[in-house]
Amino acid sequence: MGAQTALADVGIKLYAGVQGSADSAAKALAEGNLTFDPEARCDHHEHHDGECGHDHCGEHGCAGN
Repeated sequence: MGAQTALADVGIKLYAGVQGSADSAAKALAEGNLTFDPEARCDHHEHHDGECGHDHCGEHGCAGN
């Protein structure tokens, strides 16, 4: 979560777990109606010793990858 904290520290808000098209999400955000999961996290990479190519993230239930 270090990256998430660093982004929050400079005022960047994360919208995790958003699904669907980017255009629809941008429109929903602008209208104040974006549905997201503030608890969504992808935290399974540490067991790969830095060799994770992220091609398997769907196997771990990592939404958004």
